[in-house]
Amino acid sequence: LPIYADFAAGNHIRTKFADSGISDLVDEMVAQGASKRRMKAKIAGGAAMFASAGEAIGLRNVESCRQTLRNLGIQLVAQDTGGNKG
Repeated sequence: LPIYADFAAGNHIRTKFADSGISDLVDEMVAQGASKRRMKAKIAGGAAMFASAGEAIGLRNVESCRQTLRNLGIQLVAQDTGGNKG
């Protein structure tokens, strides 16, 4: 799922969402001693697997990942996203 705040009214698991999942992962990596400024990211996924899914959830997930990485200052070095097969 793309954005945690869109579903925040419920009791949802943060790591199920692209934005909060990435942020929480980075926070935990830093807590374990990783250097955020040395981090680089690669993303995969975001296929449009179901023709009836009018919301384009895959594309929204990819854009949420990209935006979250930009906000965190983490360089996106590779991606394999989109298409119609998972």
